[in-house]
Amino acid sequence: MDNKQKDDQNTDRNAEKTAEKTPPAKTSGNGIGSRIAALRQNKKMTQEEFALRLGVTPQAVSKWERGEASPDTDNLIELAKIYEISLDELVGLEKKENKVMNKSSLFSKLGVIILSSITALTVIAYILLGSIFNIWNKAWVLFFLILIIPSLYETIKEKNMSKFSYTFFICFIYFTITVWILDFHLFHPLWVMFITIPVYYGVVKGIQKNK
Repeated sequence: MDNKQKDDQNTDRNAEKTAEKTPPAKTSGNGIGSRIAALRQNKKMTQEEFALRLGVTPQAVSKWERGEASPDTDNLIELAKIYEISLDELVGLEKKENKVMNKSSLFSKLGVIILSSITALTVIAYILLGSIFNIWNKAWVLFFLILIIPSLYETIKEKNMSKFSYTFFICFIYFTITVWILDFHLFHPLWVMFITIPVYYGVVKGIQKNK
Protein backbone atom coordinates (compact mmCIF):
# COMPACT_ATOMS: atom_id res chain seq x y z
CA MET A 1 0.00 0.00 0.00
CA ASP A 2 2.83 2.34 0.83
CA ASN A 3 4.47 1.78 -2.55
CA LYS A 4 1.16 2.33 -4.30
CA GLN A 5 0.57 5.62 -2.47
CA LYS A 6 4.08 6.77 -3.34
CA ASP A 7 3.50 5.92 -7.01
CA ASP A 8 0.22 7.88 -6.98
CA GLN A 9 1.95 10.89 -5.41
CA ASN A 10 4.76 10.74 -7.97
CA THR A 11 2.18 10.56 -10.78
CA ASP A 12 0.38 13.64 -9.43
CA ARG A 13 3.65 15.57 -9.16
CA ASN A 14 4.63 14.65 -12.69
CA ALA A 15 1.24 15.76 -13.94
CA GLU A 16 1.63 19.10 -12.18
CA LYS A 17 5.12 19.59 -13.64
CA THR A 18 3.86 18.71 -17.12
CA ALA A 19 1.00 21.19 -16.78
CA GLU A 20 3.45 23.86 -15.63
CA LYS A 21 5.75 23.30 -18.60
CA THR A 22 2.97 23.18 -21.18
CA PRO A 23 3.16 26.34 -23.35
CA PRO A 24 0.06 28.45 -24.03
CA ALA A 25 -0.19 27.10 -27.58
CA LYS A 26 -3.92 27.54 -27.98
CA THR A 27 -3.99 31.13 -26.78
CA SER A 28 -4.04 33.90 -29.35
CA GLY A 29 -1.41 36.58 -29.11
CA ASN A 30 -3.98 39.14 -28.03
CA GLY A 31 -5.92 36.90 -25.57
CA ILE A 32 -6.11 37.24 -21.82
CA GLY A 33 -4.29 33.91 -21.47
CA SER A 34 -1.19 35.19 -23.22
CA ARG A 35 -1.28 38.34 -21.07
CA ILE A 36 -1.51 36.28 -17.87
CA ALA A 37 1.44 34.15 -19.00
CA ALA A 38 3.54 37.13 -20.06
CA LEU A 39 2.87 39.05 -16.86
CA ARG A 40 3.61 35.96 -14.75
CA GLN A 41 6.92 35.50 -16.54
CA ASN A 42 7.75 39.17 -15.98
CA LYS A 43 7.23 38.55 -12.27
CA LYS A 44 9.56 35.51 -12.60
CA MET A 45 6.98 33.25 -11.01
CA THR A 46 6.34 29.60 -11.87
CA GLN A 47 2.81 28.39 -12.44
CA GLU A 48 2.97 26.56 -9.11
CA GLU A 49 4.08 29.68 -7.20
CA PHE A 50 1.47 31.73 -8.98
CA ALA A 51 -1.26 29.18 -8.25
CA LEU A 52 -0.28 29.05 -4.59
CA ARG A 53 -0.58 32.82 -4.28
CA LEU A 54 -4.00 32.81 -5.93
CA GLY A 55 -5.25 29.77 -4.05
CA VAL A 56 -5.88 27.72 -7.18
CA THR A 57 -4.24 24.65 -8.71
CA PRO A 58 -1.35 24.87 -11.21
CA GLN A 59 -3.60 23.05 -13.68
CA ALA A 60 -6.08 25.93 -13.49
CA VAL A 61 -3.35 28.46 -14.25
CA SER A 62 -2.14 26.29 -17.13
CA LYS A 63 -5.66 26.19 -18.58
CA TRP A 64 -5.98 29.99 -18.32
CA GLU A 65 -2.71 30.53 -20.14
CA ARG A 66 -3.62 28.01 -22.85
CA GLY A 67 -7.03 29.59 -23.37
CA GLU A 68 -8.95 26.50 -22.29
CA ALA A 69 -10.61 28.34 -19.40
CA SER A 70 -10.96 31.87 -18.07
CA PRO A 71 -10.46 33.15 -14.52
CA ASP A 72 -13.59 34.30 -12.71
CA THR A 73 -14.15 37.88 -11.57
CA ASP A 74 -12.57 37.38 -8.14
CA ASN A 75 -9.46 35.85 -9.68
CA LEU A 76 -9.24 38.62 -12.27
CA ILE A 77 -9.30 41.22 -9.51
CA GLU A 78 -6.60 39.33 -7.61
CA LEU A 79 -4.55 38.98 -10.81
CA ALA A 80 -4.72 42.74 -11.39
CA LYS A 81 -3.50 43.32 -7.82
CA ILE A 82 -0.60 40.89 -8.21
CA TYR A 83 0.47 42.40 -11.52
CA GLU A 84 -0.14 45.95 -10.26
CA ILE A 85 -2.24 46.93 -13.27
CA SER A 86 -5.84 47.93 -13.82
CA LEU A 87 -8.52 45.35 -14.53
CA ASP A 88 -9.20 46.96 -17.92
CA GLU A 89 -5.57 46.64 -18.90
CA LEU A 90 -5.52 43.02 -17.81
CA VAL A 91 -8.46 42.09 -20.04
CA GLY A 92 -7.11 44.19 -22.91
CA LEU A 93 -9.52 47.15 -22.94
CA GLU A 94 -7.37 50.01 -21.67
CA LYS A 95 -4.69 49.80 -24.36
CA LYS A 96 -7.27 49.82 -27.16
CA GLU A 97 -9.01 52.86 -25.67
CA ASN A 98 -5.68 54.64 -25.25
CA LYS A 99 -4.80 53.98 -28.89
CA VAL A 100 -8.09 55.47 -30.05
CA MET A 101 -7.69 58.47 -27.73
CA ASN A 102 -4.09 59.03 -28.80
CA LYS A 103 -5.06 58.88 -32.46
CA SER A 104 -7.95 61.29 -31.93
CA SER A 105 -5.72 63.62 -29.91
CA LEU A 106 -3.10 63.56 -32.64
CA PHE A 107 -5.63 64.51 -35.31
CA SER A 108 -7.00 67.30 -33.08
CA LYS A 109 -3.53 68.76 -32.60
CA LEU A 110 -2.82 68.54 -36.33
CA GLY A 111 -6.13 70.25 -37.05
CA VAL A 112 -5.28 73.17 -34.75
CA ILE A 113 -1.81 73.47 -36.28
CA ILE A 114 -3.21 73.40 -39.82
CA LEU A 115 -5.90 76.00 -39.06
CA SER A 116 -3.45 78.30 -37.28
CA SER A 117 -0.86 78.00 -40.05
CA ILE A 118 -3.36 78.64 -42.85
CA THR A 119 -4.84 81.64 -41.03
CA ALA A 120 -1.40 83.17 -40.43
CA LEU A 121 -0.24 82.53 -44.02
CA THR A 122 -3.47 83.92 -45.47
CA VAL A 123 -3.24 87.13 -43.43
CA ILE A 124 0.43 87.56 -44.41
CA ALA A 125 -0.35 86.92 -48.09
CA TYR A 126 -3.26 89.40 -47.98
CA ILE A 127 -1.11 92.13 -46.44
CA LEU A 128 1.79 91.54 -48.84
CA LEU A 129 -0.37 91.46 -51.96
CA GLY A 130 -2.30 94.51 -50.85
CA SER A 131 0.80 96.49 -49.87
CA ILE A 132 3.05 95.57 -52.78
CA PHE A 133 0.60 95.30 -55.67
CA ASN A 134 -2.21 97.46 -54.24
CA ILE A 135 -4.82 94.80 -54.88
CA TRP A 136 -6.68 94.96 -51.60
CA ASN A 137 -9.95 94.66 -53.55
CA LYS A 138 -8.86 91.24 -54.90
CA ALA A 139 -6.68 89.72 -52.21
CA TRP A 140 -9.61 89.22 -49.82
CA VAL A 141 -10.61 86.15 -51.86
CA LEU A 142 -7.76 84.28 -50.16
CA PHE A 143 -9.66 84.23 -46.87
CA PHE A 144 -11.92 81.48 -48.21
CA LEU A 145 -8.92 79.17 -47.91
CA ILE A 146 -9.09 79.46 -44.10
CA LEU A 147 -12.35 77.51 -44.22
CA ILE A 148 -11.70 75.29 -47.23
CA ILE A 149 -8.37 73.67 -46.34
CA PRO A 150 -9.27 72.64 -42.74
CA SER A 151 -12.54 71.17 -44.03
CA LEU A 152 -10.53 69.17 -46.57
CA TYR A 153 -8.39 67.89 -43.71
CA GLU A 154 -11.52 66.86 -41.76
CA THR A 155 -12.91 65.15 -44.87
CA ILE A 156 -9.77 63.06 -45.28
CA LYS A 157 -9.50 62.32 -41.54
CA GLU A 158 -13.08 61.14 -41.11
CA LYS A 159 -13.52 59.87 -44.69
CA ASN A 160 -16.74 61.85 -44.85
CA MET A 161 -17.38 64.03 -47.90
CA SER A 162 -20.10 65.98 -46.10
CA LYS A 163 -17.36 67.55 -43.93
CA PHE A 164 -15.95 69.38 -46.96
CA SER A 165 -16.98 73.06 -47.18
CA TYR A 166 -18.13 72.78 -50.76
CA THR A 167 -20.12 76.00 -50.48
CA PHE A 168 -17.03 78.05 -49.64
CA PHE A 169 -15.05 76.13 -52.26
CA ILE A 170 -17.51 77.23 -54.95
CA CYS A 171 -17.37 80.81 -53.62
CA PHE A 172 -13.58 80.72 -53.85
CA ILE A 173 -13.67 79.40 -57.43
CA TYR A 174 -16.37 81.89 -58.44
CA PHE A 175 -14.58 84.96 -57.09
CA THR A 176 -11.18 83.76 -58.25
CA ILE A 177 -12.50 83.62 -61.82
CA THR A 178 -14.62 86.77 -61.78
CA VAL A 179 -12.36 88.97 -59.63
CA TRP A 180 -8.83 87.75 -60.35
CA ILE A 181 -8.95 86.26 -63.84
CA LEU A 182 -11.76 88.25 -65.50
CA ASP A 183 -11.12 91.45 -63.52
CA PHE A 184 -14.66 91.93 -62.14
CA HIS A 185 -16.49 90.67 -65.22
CA LEU A 186 -19.04 87.93 -66.01
CA PHE A 187 -20.54 87.82 -62.54
CA HIS A 188 -23.99 87.12 -63.94
CA PRO A 189 -23.50 84.03 -66.15
CA LEU A 190 -21.08 82.32 -63.77
CA TRP A 191 -23.52 82.34 -60.84
CA VAL A 192 -24.82 79.02 -62.25
CA MET A 193 -21.83 77.44 -60.45
CA PHE A 194 -23.78 77.76 -57.20
CA ILE A 195 -26.39 75.32 -58.50
CA THR A 196 -23.83 72.57 -57.96
CA ILE A 197 -23.92 73.12 -54.16
CA PRO A 198 -27.25 71.32 -53.46
CA VAL A 199 -26.32 68.74 -56.10
CA TYR A 200 -23.04 67.97 -54.30
CA TYR A 201 -24.62 67.52 -50.86
CA GLY A 202 -27.48 65.51 -52.36
CA VAL A 203 -25.05 63.10 -54.00
CA VAL A 204 -22.98 62.80 -50.81
CA LYS A 205 -26.09 62.09 -48.75
CA GLY A 206 -27.18 59.42 -51.23
CA ILE A 207 -23.76 57.73 -51.11
CA GLN A 208 -23.78 57.71 -47.30
CA LYS A 209 -27.25 56.13 -47.21
CA ASN A 210 -26.12 53.31 -49.49
CA LYS A 211 -23.13 52.43 -47.29
